[in-house]
This record gives sequence, C-alpha cells and structure tokens, in this order.
Amino acid sequence: MLIKFQFIKKRIVEKHEIYFSSKVDFQEAKYNFYISLQKSKMIINYLQNSNIGITKTKLSRAIKMHINTLSKYLNILIKINIINKEKIDNQMLYFLEEKFLIQSG
Repeated sequence: MLIKFQFIKKRIVEKHEIYFSSKVDFQEAKYNFYISLQKSKMIINYLQNSNIGITKTKLSRAIKMHINTLSKYLNILIKINIINKEKIDNQMLYFLEEKFLIQSG
C-alpha cells in the first residue's frame, strides 16, 4: 500500500530488499543500508577508536572477522567513502574518512 501510493520505495541491494522513504534518493538509502550492517558497524567502531591506520590482517584479528569477509566490507565502505586506504611503507593501511569522523562525533 505504501509503495503503491509512493510513500516508500523498494530496491534490491546485495540480495536484500530495502525499503526507504520516497523523499530519499537511492544512493543515500544504500549508504544507510551498508552502515547499518553489523559487520560494517564493527569495522567503523574499531577504526573510530584508532587514530592511526591499521592493516587488513591486524583489523581481521582485532575484530575476529575472516579476512575474506573483512575484504568484502572494506571494499564496500571504501566505495561509499567511509573508509580510505593508503599505502605507507609497503603496507596498505585503512582509516576512517575525516568527514565520517565529524558526522559520528
């Protein structure tokens, strides 16, 4: 009924149906979907408490997440501009984007 009268929209993201206000664009809805996932929250929370970058291996051990699962979520969070990666001294380090730190704090 809400979809029929265009109060909300329905889209598929990563094999999940997401419902969101018709006033919100799809990119924002997708952004909210990804940051609401438990695994994304674990990564974001850990990086908020670390002001220095961290390697994927150390992050995987710290939050007890398989490296392949972590890679999937890091790539998603990089794509939506929450996490940044930088190569420093032959190591790929992951950081939260500054603008995300400002939004969260």
